[in-house]
Amino acid sequence: MFSRNRNTPSQTSFTINYVTRVYPAILIVTFFLSISCSRQITEPVDDSAPGRRDYVWTVDTITTDPFVNLSRMWGSGPNDLWAVGGGLYHFDGNSWSEIKGYFPSVIFGFSQNDIWAAGNAADGRIWHFNGISWSLFCTCSISETAVLFFSNIWGDAANNIYAVGYISISETEYKQLLLHYDGIKWKFVKMPEMRFGFYDVRSYGGKLVFTGARDESYGSTYKVLEFDGSNFKEIYSGTSYAQMTSICGTIYIYIGKKVYTYQNGRLVLFVDWESMPFCGGFAGRSTKDIFLGTVIGYNTYAIAHYNGTNIQNVFEFWGNRVGFHYTQIFDSSAVFLGSDDNSGVTFSITGKLKPQ
Repeated sequence: MFSRNRNTPSQTSFTINYVTRVYPAILIVTFFLSISCSRQITEPVDDSAPGRRDYVWTVDTITTDPFVNLSRMWGSGPNDLWAVGGGLYHFDGNSWSEIKGYFPSVIFGFSQNDIWAAGNAADGRIWHFNGISWSLFCTCSISETAVLFFSNIWGDAANNIYAVGYISISETEYKQLLLHYDGIKWKFVKMPEMRFGFYDVRSYGGKLVFTGARDESYGSTYKVLEFDGSNFKEIYSGTSYAQMTSICGTIYIYIGKKVYTYQNGRLVLFVDWESMPFCGGFAGRSTKDIFLGTVIGYNTYAIAHYNGTNIQNVFEFWGNRVGFHYTQIFDSSAVFLGSDDNSGVTFSITGKLKPQ
């Protein structure tokens, strides 16, 4: 899972160098997946109607370069999408185009003119998009030899954003990475150090929740952790990959083929899909309007929909070793980022609800 460099650390101080002073306005903005939702810190209650399934689907090629590994996507709408991972690509509603000279690995935003991206490097780079152009906001480092690897960016307000990943110090030594943006500056967050890499982060009741993994000689140990500002609490540890998303402000974590909600320091089973070919990808507008990926046969895959009662495949396609990397949900459309590892093609699949 983690790559290594072969250098040894020369110092342990944290340094963030600011190369531009473009500060976005401090606004309280709801995460875009939270569509028409209100929430208290309690078990999710959903009285919404089951989601519709009458979509019109289109597939767009992003790149045929097998060395570009696009694995993250964010957009303010279906006609304003960004995909990153070894490159930076933008969709304007008609076609995808490459923005040359930028190589972020993660991206997240709040509006068309307030988007953040970060890239892996010894001087981990963070860029900002103001609606017109991208600019380097700052670089982050802990030594001349350690390399910062970002796995995701997430925030619940424009002045409360987190970037997570891991810091590779040597070939075998690494530790977790957590940066926080307060509306003015990005800062390293102090926490007990451990040999661990964060995959994702969410906030809940004044605490942070992480998914991540630690490499062992026999494989990876995946974990769900809670951080109260001083100490970590282990919520899950095992050999099954744990991935996190949010629906209406509730944190959902799927481990293997079981999906849980995170509630007050514990995982509560939401749905068990052990008997179906669930292959990851989980995003939705409500608990009755969820998309997921399924395998339906040899080299045959599907985007499926869960309406709170049953699952139905809504779009089928073919490929070799096809993987879903990210999903964006909007009011009347859903966009999926995927790749065919055999051919090297990276693509987007967009479903738009038919007018009523």
